[in-house]
Amino acid sequence: MSEINPPTSENPQIPPSAVAAISDPLPASLAPEVTYESNTTPEVLFSDSFESSEESDTESLRSSSRYRDNTFYYDCKIFLVENCLFQIPLRFLATESEVFAGIAKDLVSSPGPEVLSDENPIHLEGVLAEDFRQLLRVLCPPKRFNQEPLEHLSLSQWTSVLKLADKWSMKAVRDHAITSMERLPDIDSVDKVVIARTYGIHFWLAPLFNEILQRPQSFTERDVQRLGLSTVLRLMSVRDRLKPHSNFGPGSWVLSNTREAILLDFTSAIRAELPDFEDDVLLVETPSDSGWKRGRKKHGSKWYQGLSGN
Repeated sequence: MSEINPPTSENPQIPPSAVAAISDPLPASLAPEVTYESNTTPEVLFSDSFESSEESDTESLRSSSRYRDNTFYYDCKIFLVENCLFQIPLRFLATESEVFAGIAKDLVSSPGPEVLSDENPIHLEGVLAEDFRQLLRVLCPPKRFNQEPLEHLSLSQWTSVLKLADKWSMKAVRDHAITSMERLPDIDSVDKVVIARTYGIHFWLAPLFNEILQRPQSFTERDVQRLGLSTVLRLMSVRDRLKPHSNFGPGSWVLSNTREAILLDFTSAIRAELPDFEDDVLLVETPSDSGWKRGRKKHGSKWYQGLSGN
């Protein structure tokens, strides 16, 4: 709430409405010091309580009729995130989160030192400045009226938004982040599985695992690190149970209950792919004009002649 510090003989304070009634300008030290607090209702900016000199007209010093607009009077506060300062309207955060609504209420009911200076910010602990920056890009984007209103964020940036939306219970922001991430093109399915597990987006998982099983490439070490060994082994077990379905023509597959045995010698592929045989020199056959030619080749080349069945 707007207020004036109590005047004293050493620090007299005169509101601006009285300045016009005095012919000589006042020195800067006599100007009123007014503090502003958040309030959504129209409210008088100056108090009636003022000790004037005997020569002053007390009627001219009555309170002003100025008030704060309900919509376009922003209560900006300064936040410290890591070592970075942000000054933004508190309303943008309080509208989406009960956490910040509580902060706004506390600042009104128990006003302390004014949080309008870099020396006295609201400290948000356990938050990365980059994450907070991406959240603000969504909550208060710096866009003109004639520009596209939506921010174009990357998967990593939307993940920052989702992270803080979860932390501060911003349901609408969380839903918006999830929808926006779904629309991003060319995102690795494994990365999206990690996000889905971290932030409880359960309905993503089945379609994403299906994409992973349908892709042409095999699992990598990075996949194991991201998904976990147990998940990769289970997915590989599902993939191993596939077999061609001759009744429906070429390219048709059926998922059986068990993995079928294959009478095929995998020795050459094993020696070429596994690190246990890196220093081995292999006997290989290479095609030549006169047919197949047998030679020696180190495993590092990862070349081997096709597999032959028993």
